[in-house]
Amino acid sequence: MDQPRLALQRAFGVPAWAVGDCDREVACRFERHLPDDLPGAGPIAGIVAALVAADRPVVVLSGDLPSITAEDLGMLLAAAETNPAADAALAVADEQAPVEPCIGLYRPSILSHLRSALGTGKTPSLRGILEKATILRVPLDRRATRNANTVQEL
Repeated sequence: MDQPRLALQRAFGVPAWAVGDCDREVACRFERHLPDDLPGAGPIAGIVAALVAADRPVVVLSGDLPSITAEDLGMLLAAAETNPAADAALAVADEQAPVEPCIGLYRPSILSHLRSALGTGKTPSLRGILEKATILRVPLDRRATRNANTVQEL
């Protein structure tokens, strides 16, 4: 639970924010907690909330990444800088793997895609939305993209 927060702070030297519905014990570990404007809409609403609050690109990490490091985030950011026209730079574990939508840098240019999907009244698929956007695929070590499925794995 702390590894993504620590990786963000080490990589960027700024406080990390928690976004969305999370336990108070988790939220208090972060400098700021942003609630979702649309609870239950999943990571899409959280990404929208973060982009609107920050008013600049944001790095998104899910809280279940026990092995992500500041170096991994540095590689992601360096790759994103090579393609400033991309709406997002998202991690992939290998060439054939799907993108990891909760390991990446999102730019405000993706907001229109995210908001239009939220306006449908259905819970949209983040991966489906990303198919319509300009995405930079950034290979990271499989270790960095492994998520924990139990509290013990964290």
